[in-house]
Amino acid sequence: MVTIALAICIFGFIATIIYFTATLFTEQNTPDTNARLNRIMKPKNGQDDTTNSANSYLREQGDVNWSGQLILKAFPKAEEYLRQSGVPLRVGGFGTLTVGLLIAATIIHVLFIPFKSFAILTGIGMACLPYFYVSFMRKKRLAKYSEYLPDALSMMCNALKAGQSLNACFSLVSEQAPAPLGPEFARCYEEQNLGIPLETALLEMSKRAPNVDLKFFAMAVILQRQTGGDLCEILDKIARLIRERFQIHGMIMALTGEGRLSGAVLLGLPPVLTGVMFFLNPEYIMRLFTHPTGHQMLAGAAVAQVLGFFWIRKIIDIKV
Repeated sequence: MVTIALAICIFGFIATIIYFTATLFTEQNTPDTNARLNRIMKPKNGQDDTTNSANSYLREQGDVNWSGQLILKAFPKAEEYLRQSGVPLRVGGFGTLTVGLLIAATIIHVLFIPFKSFAILTGIGMACLPYFYVSFMRKKRLAKYSEYLPDALSMMCNALKAGQSLNACFSLVSEQAPAPLGPEFARCYEEQNLGIPLETALLEMSKRAPNVDLKFFAMAVILQRQTGGDLCEILDKIARLIRERFQIHGMIMALTGEGRLSGAVLLGLPPVLTGVMFFLNPEYIMRLFTHPTGHQMLAGAAVAQVLGFFWIRKIIDIKV
């Protein structure tokens, strides 16, 4: 018990050092560096290879350390994902954090925890934590676009009825809408002031924020400018559609709440019981880790856990 507590304390200390090391690679006063590089490095033949071009440029300029280069090779869109998640880390800091957690968790497992053959699995599991956090924050941030967009569209509709221009509507939303929607509209407004066509600015905004509702809005405005029609009515219908989707999504979350809770209990119960048995009766549970048949049982249980996770997730994940 004392050994495990000591290992946890040492790991927390090392993780803190790794975190502050990673903050050295955070973005400072350059939140849109990758977006500007994408425009600079955009190929002239019209092919959409901006992400790879920007990443190559970053590597050539030395803006990414060796761990960040490994991340970019494995995940070419890592810089884009970090920007969409709102996490104040560049690829270099993300790579440093990932590699540091991998090494620290592996060493601590070997020094303080039994079952040293599972040390590399512990390291890989801890190294995946930054990825899961970025993925969670990205999903949460993209969902805010759908949450704030209906009110923004209603605001634009009222402004159009009052005689304001579409460009003035973008300025109004950029001032009134909360982040992350407001800054995106502010950037779109500034791009128009710099001479970029509205269609191009809207398409770039939908690429920076890959949200389906925001893409609906961009396509609707572009089609209206090309074919004509009542823009106020179009925006009002889009806002009503998004609100109805939110209502349906809320109903689905309520109906699948029992299934999600059951899935969490079923997935978390085996590891928790294993930990409890390890402290109550170590000799009894050690048979699983020392006997070949126990190894086969653990492997089968791990495979069953993974299959059960994806199965339950598939059942309760209903697209709206």
